[in-house]
Amino acid sequence: MENPSLSPSVRWVLLSLPNELLEQILLSPSLCVPDLCRVRRVCWHLRNVVDRLWTEVAMSRWRGWGSISGSTHWEWYSLCCQRYQCECQLTSVFDRLSHRCYKLYFTDEDELEIFSTVLQKKAFSPDVLLCVLSDVLQTPPDAANLTQQFYALHGKEYLIRQQLISEWRELLQLPDQEQTLEKGAILIAQWMRPCHCPGSSDIALQLDSIAEMVAVHLVGGATHEEGEVRDTKRVRRSALARVKEEGCHSVDERLAAINSVMYDQLGYKGAGEAYYELDNSFIDRVLERRTGIPITLCVIYEAVARRLGVHLHPVNFPQHFVLQITRGKNGPRPHPDHCVIDAYFRGQRLTLNELNSRTFGRAGVPRVTVPAQPVDVFARFLNNISLLVNRMNIERVIHAASGQWLPIPLLSYLYLRTSLMRLENNSFIAVHQRQHDISTCIELQYNPRQVLSVVEPATPCTSPQEVLYPVIFPIKLRGMVAVREARMGKAPEQKRHSITTNVKFSVGMVMKHKRYNYRCVIYGWDEKCVQSEDWIAQMRVDQHPPGRHQPFYNVLAHDGSNRYAAQVSLMECPSDEMGPIPHWEVGKYFTRFTGKNYIPNAPLKEVYPDDP
Repeated sequence: MENPSLSPSVRWVLLSLPNELLEQILLSPSLCVPDLCRVRRVCWHLRNVVDRLWTEVAMSRWRGWGSISGSTHWEWYSLCCQRYQCECQLTSVFDRLSHRCYKLYFTDEDELEIFSTVLQKKAFSPDVLLCVLSDVLQTPPDAANLTQQFYALHGKEYLIRQQLISEWRELLQLPDQEQTLEKGAILIAQWMRPCHCPGSSDIALQLDSIAEMVAVHLVGGATHEEGEVRDTKRVRRSALARVKEEGCHSVDERLAAINSVMYDQLGYKGAGEAYYELDNSFIDRVLERRTGIPITLCVIYEAVARRLGVHLHPVNFPQHFVLQITRGKNGPRPHPDHCVIDAYFRGQRLTLNELNSRTFGRAGVPRVTVPAQPVDVFARFLNNISLLVNRMNIERVIHAASGQWLPIPLLSYLYLRTSLMRLENNSFIAVHQRQHDISTCIELQYNPRQVLSVVEPATPCTSPQEVLYPVIFPIKLRGMVAVREARMGKAPEQKRHSITTNVKFSVGMVMKHKRYNYRCVIYGWDEKCVQSEDWIAQMRVDQHPPGRHQPFYNVLAHDGSNRYAAQVSLMECPSDEMGPIPHWEVGKYFTRFTGKNYIPNAPLKEVYPDDP
């Protein structure tokens, strides 16, 4: 590959072959892009042959080209060259991240900025980079590099979220009447599930479909038992246009049709016992499962009604979320006795007195009856997610008291919060909520540089309690940044079996806990327990000889927790239970699973050079 030319004998063979056979040879997976480029430079004949193959080369070798297209051979040739250069660049990026992030608790935005740097310095389009990352993630298990997949996932999520930040900025800059609840709910779902949530257009099509079904219901179209309209898309869209333009159906008739389609035909319902599941806050999951909490069901209900020409305004009612009917998009505020729509209870119509009695157990008009602005609804979405991810983390810690849980949804939420704080129109995030989120970032040592950029330009204090925000937080964050840089520049301390003879197990071994029966993989060990005295007392380490004076192992458990287990508590995993450990951090420490054990990656091997 270093020599750009071909030998005379190879040239003669290539030129003597029929074009059909030559094309089959050049499409061989064993030939890489530089090989094809060298063939292309031999003569005009071979150049024309190779140029006809670039499209097929791209489509046959690489997945994820649906969003990228070229209309000419030259464009496909350019894309393939970009692709190859991108692969080479990402190999070095993965290597750099694996050595840096191995020393960190979390791989955060401070480190992932390198993907933005790659886009700025190299001639790659974001689509090409995302396609390469997607292909790394879809590599078959037997050929996959787990470390590359680990950082490819982080890189893909980071790039998607950078695009979402731009969409958030555009949304918040719009006047209130032009902001839609639907768009904000989609952006929140896409942020929290960047690699799984459908695109905005796909979700909008699902909402369009529901509105079209309601329109067919209004004009008398027949439906199947499962709610699938027999009419073609053209007929359904025609029915929707008639309902909106003719105005022959009253608001009450349209709302009744929405209730019939959403709750009777499609089966939408409140979450009930599953109320505190995080998926209930994501509009795409609610559309998929047809189960949600009041705020997401109200957003869907409002989006369908808006498509039918009915304007509903959200009300941040205490302990609940409802919709109010208005006389027009910019009409006056409804009378206090006007009914509200409770999308959580099958679109039921209630007066405010009835809703107040149901929620608080007493009659009387509630104080909060003013329609909420879209940014208030976005803030409520974020507050709900904050409560749910913290509740989730607490339950997991209680469930696995001897282990440390890594709250992935909490990290995604904190990343979203700090990103929104850096936007210009961020006043909808309350000061007390900012302080709570920043305190959590500091506690988790998450994203210190980016959080510092939020704290330093803070507004002056308005109360003594807010002094933490502009004064103490920056001091702590600057200290965290300095500690991180010092840790990055320090060579890792090696741990050798040749010196520590009483350590029986090695990194990469798949183990089983004798008492709790969880499977795990070892990613580190200490000659004796190095945890705090409080932890040792809480875990009653000294009550089980030889207590703290025995090797302890850092393990990734199959339930997703990170644990610190004594040598006496572990045994090698039986062969009939052997298998991969489904922990999201496995790729941070290992390159592949052999079927019996994991192979350490380069950073881990540097720390434990004697471990097989």
